[in-house]
Amino acid sequence: MLALRTSTSLSALGLVFGIAGTSWLTALTYERAPAARPLAEVVMPSTAPKRVEATPPRPVAAARPKSDVVSAPRAEPRPEPLHPVYMPSPRYPISALRAHREGQVVLSVTVTPEGDVMSVSVGRSSGDFDLDRAAEEAVRRWRFAAADRPARYTADLPVRFELTAPM
Repeated sequence: MLALRTSTSLSALGLVFGIAGTSWLTALTYERAPAARPLAEVVMPSTAPKRVEATPPRPVAAARPKSDVVSAPRAEPRPEPLHPVYMPSPRYPISALRAHREGQVVLSVTVTPEGDVMSVSVGRSSGDFDLDRAAEEAVRRWRFAAADRPARYTADLPVRFELTAPM
């Protein structure tokens, strides 16, 4: 019985010293390590995306009788710009990181009035398939603020991938 208590006590004491020593070494290492800075950043647009699609095509009317009164064209209400409410960042592709590739992809994003993304396509490629695909996959998961806009509102959304120098 005495041997059991002694070995248990020594094991517990060794465990406490091990945990304390590990914590001390970890703190010492973190204090001396340089501040970590990401090697890659995805720069999201700071302003509202540029609007590209307005209204559906209008039916062509038959020949109208000429009239002396000329009516001014009606100004259609401009839909509100897109305001992202949930926008997870794209992951910088490992292959692009290793090859030091950067670029900006402009995506054509179609959004519903409720703010759901209906479709995403590459409007202007970055020149790198992996960067384009990463941006597309991320933007498909985005949500935008609900607004008064057409059922299929399309806008251009730039996403820039750039590398930063380590400190």
